[in-house]
Amino acid sequence: MVADRVGGDYYVLPSSVHEVLIVPQSAGMDPEELTDMVNTVNEGCVMQDEILSDHVYQYDAKEHKLSLCAPAKEMKQEQTMEQNRQPAFEEKSIDATKQPEQSHEPIKHSGRSH
Repeated sequence: MVADRVGGDYYVLPSSVHEVLIVPQSAGMDPEELTDMVNTVNEGCVMQDEILSDHVYQYDAKEHKLSLCAPAKEMKQEQTMEQNRQPAFEEKSIDATKQPEQSHEPIKHSGRSH
């Protein structure tokens, strides 16, 4: 529903446990700047027990998938790793440092502070 309203893919900026901000990717904002914004607001304006996250997320409307928005340098590293992969018929080693991609389901909030 949000993707329909904003016209496609978007960023999710966790403002606090009470609200999140939605920024259409078509607005052309830099994800690293958005992350800096979230961190600045969390440090100076949000009470510690009301911080939801220090990360920006992105929603892919085509895939219907919400994921952590990786900074540009991490995305470049992943692309380089992808290009350097061995063909499928060769044995591959497992990178223990890479975390599996996670799918996020909606979380129900009880309304209680922790």
